[in-house]
Amino acid sequence: MGRRADPGGHLRFLKDGCPPVFTGYSPSDARAEKNMLARLRRIQKQQEGEA
Repeated sequence: MGRRADPGGHLRFLKDGCPPVFTGYSPSDARAEKNMLARLRRIQKQQEGEA
C-alpha cells in the first residue's frame, strides 16, 4: 500500500487492485484515520465477495 499527500494536504492511499482512498490529515479530525481504515475494510470485503 502506498501513501501520498496532495497539494491540498489530503492523503491518498493506494493498494493494488483497489480504488484510491482519500482522507484528510489534520489533528482536529480525530476520526479521519478510523474512517479511512473502515473504508479500506469495506472495499476489501466487497472485492473478496466479487472474487
